[in-house]
Amino acid sequence: MDVEYKGKDTIIHNLKDFDLGQTMECGQCFHFQKIDDDEYGMSAYGKFLHAAQKDDKLYLFDTTKEEFEKIKKEKASARTSKHYQEHLWGNKVIFVERR
Repeated sequence: MDVEYKGKDTIIHNLKDFDLGQTMECGQCFHFQKIDDDEYGMSAYGKFLHAAQKDDKLYLFDTTKEEFEKIKKEKASARTSKHYQEHLWGNKVIFVERR
């Protein structure tokens, strides 16, 4: 998984075993709007997230390097009563809340 920052967008390259459409429409995600094939708008991390997938690339529109890195860092190092455990499945990073 490689991350590229292009202007105000973040592009994640070389995704394996990830399907944005399947993830959004599996019944476990709420508060999203399908914009087009493999393109969605959703509320995430306190902001509107516009994401699209084309082959092995995930586009996070209007998500700057600073925003992406901040969320990644906060989730990886959370030290509150809600601890997060990071799992790597292929290239998917899943944050599981421990109770």
